[in-house]
Amino acid sequence: MITEAILELVFQFYKFIVDKIPSFDITLPVDIVGGLINIINGISYIFPLGDFLVILGIYILIVNFHIIYNLMRSIRSFLPF
Repeated sequence: MITEAILELVFQFYKFIVDKIPSFDITLPVDIVGGLINIINGISYIFPLGDFLVILGIYILIVNFHIIYNLMRSIRSFLPF
């Protein structure tokens, strides 16, 4: 009961702090999306679009794997055992 009361106070403090942070909205301009589509269309002249999407997917998977792997290594380095 005492622990729950202490944790409740801590959570109320965190909620108070988080409520003070202003919210913001991120929007992408239409020009950026159109430019990306034009780049993909330009590359599809060199590579067939199916092959390009496979290569792009593999690249994104590799980058995400590296990020997650390095994050796990960093977390593991903080553990005492």
